[in-house]
This record gives sequence, C-alpha cells and structure tokens, in this order.
Amino acid sequence: MIQNFYQHLIKIKFLGPTNYKGSRYKATVKDGDSFQFSATVPSTYASDNSDVIAAAEAVAENIRLDMNSRNSFKYEIKAYDVEIVGSYDGDHYATMTPVIKTSSGYLINE
Repeated sequence: MIQNFYQHLIKIKFLGPTNYKGSRYKATVKDGDSFQFSATVPSTYASDNSDVIAAAEAVAENIRLDMNSRNSFKYEIKAYDVEIVGSYDGDHYATMTPVIKTSSGYLINE
C-alpha cells in the first residue's frame, strides 16, 4: 500500500529592490501553523517565468530535504514535480507533487 502524499500550493511573490538587496522572488508553502517553508532567489529579470520556477523549485527542495531527514515516510521523496498553475494580483501560484521511489524501484507520482 502506498502512503498518501499531498500536493502543496506554492505562492511566489516578487519583491522589489531595497537599498541593500536587489529584486528577488520569494516562494512560500504553508499548511497550518506547523508546516511553513520559504525560499528566496534573486531575480535575473528574465522575460519568461524562469525566476518564478526557480523560486518554486527552491522551496520544494527545502521541503524534500526536511521530509527525508525526518524519516517519517515509508518511501523516500526523490524530487517534486513543480508546475506553475496561474497568477493573481501580481502573485504566482504553483503546485508541487512528490515523486516517490519505492523499495521495488518504481517511481510513483501521486
């Protein structure tokens, strides 16, 4: 039986430059008060969504490392599939779905 893994919604926000830092993107994942992760990446001022995707992938990697270090799951999380699903009011949103490696070697994406 495969353990249930949930998709998480990532919120990616553009942060303008300050006197000390350049423009950047901050990706945040929240699930209640106890599950909160974020990652910030510098902006490359690309015309496509590459900065948004980089921020989403950075927070997904932080979560993957944390989850695997807890050893609370039967299967190791090998990666997360990150997909931009839309934007609203200047913020971008993405989903992240775990890619699981089972003991039999099959990758499962639920």
